[in-house]
Amino acid sequence: MDLVTTNPIPPMPFYLIAGMSVASMVVGLCLRAAPLLKSIGVLAVLNPAGRQTLTLYLAHILLGMGVMDELGLLGGQTTQSAFLASGIFCALAVIYALIWSRFFKRGPIEALMRKVAG
Repeated sequence: MDLVTTNPIPPMPFYLIAGMSVASMVVGLCLRAAPLLKSIGVLAVLNPAGRQTLTLYLAHILLGMGVMDELGLLGGQTTQSAFLASGIFCALAVIYALIWSRFFKRGPIEALMRKVAG
């Protein structure tokens, strides 16, 4: 039995524990770095993306993963190519969110959810 695999979502306990651990560490580091990031103006750039998380999540699934699947880049990915793809998506997401937030208060999916949910 493999303890580590490169499948997109392997249903293995070590994978889940590792994912939760990294997510907790990233949240903790962000909370510790927030005052510094605010003082140098980085949070003003990142805040619009934070207000559009559902839109960006769906874009990452439909656009990011969809494009990579169509190009045949999902299977057998290296760590470097995965980091490159995620870095490109994150940069484009921040740019999109900044532009969108200049014209609208909420992201498109967030606005739809607000309209549907009341």
